[in-house]
Amino acid sequence: MKKVLKYRMLICMLVILCMCAVLGGCAKKKKDGKIHVVCTTFPVYDWVKNIVGDSKDYEVELLMDNGTDLHSFQPSAKDIVKVGEADVFIYIGGESDEWVGDVLKQAGNKDQIAINLMDVLGDKAKVEELKEGMQEEDEHHDHDHDEEEKEYDEHIWLSLKNSKYLCEQIADVLKKKGDSEAIEKNVAAYVEKLEKLDKEFIDMIKNSKNKTVVFG
Repeated sequence: MKKVLKYRMLICMLVILCMCAVLGGCAKKKKDGKIHVVCTTFPVYDWVKNIVGDSKDYEVELLMDNGTDLHSFQPSAKDIVKVGEADVFIYIGGESDEWVGDVLKQAGNKDQIAINLMDVLGDKAKVEELKEGMQEEDEHHDHDHDEEEKEYDEHIWLSLKNSKYLCEQIADVLKKKGDSEAIEKNVAAYVEKLEKLDKEFIDMIKNSKNKTVVFG
């Protein structure tokens, strides 16, 4: 699945490697005393903003602009430097993040903590279920070769239970770097909100006559 994306990313990877070689030495730790956290996608950025709250120990940045497609994103030179400068870098870790490994390697920030959320989820990650119309036409040629290969859903934030778990794991990392008391307080309050929202969804579905969900 998604072979067209893979071919595209192979081409882009060559460009990224060249940029990394030039910019790798430019990534230096900032000296403002804050813990700099860079998140690739908005849902993860929003989690972290809720976890750190008003603490002055952290600065949280979003790598992808709002509206950017996760599946086609390729980092700019500025993005690569930003990733290299981060104290904590948090990314999804699915197929769309194949560029991350090379960028982190070339950045050479040995003090950086990089969190691959798909790895953190482990067995909790959802296997992507293929439905009619989800594959590109030219992908069917290799169907037999790939039919046993499992692919996992990158949209990890759509599960509120997974969101709760991931927020707790992210908080465990962040509280070791800065204001642990604030982190513990904030993540507890945020997880409580997620649990309440999850219960509301469950109750809504239980009480609904039509349980079909249509996405546009």
